[in-house]
Amino acid sequence: MSDGRERMRELLRLEGFGPRSIGCELTESDYDNVLDAMSRYAAEAVAAEREVTRGLLKVYDRETCTHEETHRGGALWTICDGCGRNWADDQGGFQPYVDPPEVAAARRSIEGGGAVAARKSDAERRTPQDSKK
Repeated sequence: MSDGRERMRELLRLEGFGPRSIGCELTESDYDNVLDAMSRYAAEAVAAEREVTRGLLKVYDRETCTHEETHRGGALWTICDGCGRNWADDQGGFQPYVDPPEVAAARRSIEGGGAVAARKSDAERRTPQDSKK
């Protein structure tokens, strides 16, 4: 039996899901049935959340200009052809589009690993300077 399943059994017992709570003795197969049902429910919930996140990202992508096509406007300006935003060379110049951290985490969560992996990935990328902000 996997270590994770054994921990879940122990949690069920600690939370009162046991002989006293339902008035009978639970067998190992009873615990397995509960764990299987919980696993199925969790998998369905994760799949539903991923679909919702995909839909939100589609709307975000449709409504957000990534400034992919620009042109020069005189000697100082870079102007986006999509949204009209402009950047002055003497004030930092053109800044390429970068997803906000929340959007980047949402993209990572649906690409594989889920939200927990996205949060771990964000934590690994943070530097001590980020925590001072």
